[in-house]
Amino acid sequence: GKTLLHVDQHSDMWKPERYLEGSDPQDLDLETAFEYTNFELNVGTFIKPALALNIFSELEIIDGYFAFDKALPQNFALDLDIDIFAKDMDYI
Repeated sequence: GKTLLHVDQHSDMWKPERYLEGSDPQDLDLETAFEYTNFELNVGTFIKPALALNIFSELEIIDGYFAFDKALPQNFALDLDIDIFAKDMDYI
């Protein structure tokens, strides 16, 4: 899997109530995937299941301006939450 580059003031690494462990993402039907991602997961709980299913093999988190200096991975999917730029999020 690719690296997930998560740009956010929050890690969004909350544990979901349920995992689809043992499932190969290629074997999931669209209805099961839709139900799970839309009704069981949320913006704070989607990363751990994606890693568990090997949709992403690694996670890089950019959670502040200093982290923008990090070298980017070669092959990544970008997950950008624009609150990274919000002044009212500076306390995090």
